Amino acid sequence: MSLKPSEKRAKAKGDAGEKAISRHLQAFFSNGRIFENVLFASKQFSAQIDHLVVSEKAVYVFESKNLHGLIFGSDDQREWVALSGNRTKRFYNPLWQNERHRQIVQDLLWCVAPSYPVISVVVFSHRTSLCLPQVLLDREPIVTLAQLEPFLEAQERKLPSQKTADFQTVCKAIERSKTMLTNESFSQHIAFAKNAKKTNRKRCSFHVN
Repeated sequence: MSLKPSEKRAKAKGDAGEKAISRHLQAFFSNGRIFENVLFASKQFSAQIDHLVVSEKAVYVFESKNLHGLIFGSDDQREWVALSGNRTKRFYNPLWQNERHRQIVQDLLWCVAPSYPVISVVVFSHRTSLCLPQVLLDREPIVTLAQLEPFLEAQERKLPSQKTADFQTVCKAIERSKTMLTNESFSQHIAFAKNAKKTNRKRCSFHVN
């Protein structure tokens, strides 16, 4: 199944932003396991995670936004806005989007490593300025690409190390449960994602077979 033109454009733009973040993650998590473009899918749901990193202290679920301009939004708004000159782009609340992803990963690991922290991180490109309420920035893990490494350093400093056996178990569980990302599976994911946004679903159970 071939991608629609709009899906090709969205995928190409997303890929460009993800490559930039990937370089930072590979440099920072030299002892971690990095999963790129992870797709978890079943008959009930589909979730495509841009970057999923297992460190010795936590699992990080990254949602990347390759946008430019001024970013406006709040935690209770369904749509956020990117304003660049005279152009306005509306996009689904990335906090809601990635919280759903985080919960899916947490459900996945519940039976094998329930105490392993699972952390959501929303990363905007270096071409953006976050015009968000300060209380939101203080509470939620929302950063630009330039702020990413300092944020991760602070997280890694304050978190305790997990058992080596749990680290290996978590990596194996993710590897076993992810789906190969193809043009067909990406198209199916887009359809699932559109439906999820319409119904504002934020919670989905996922279990390891």
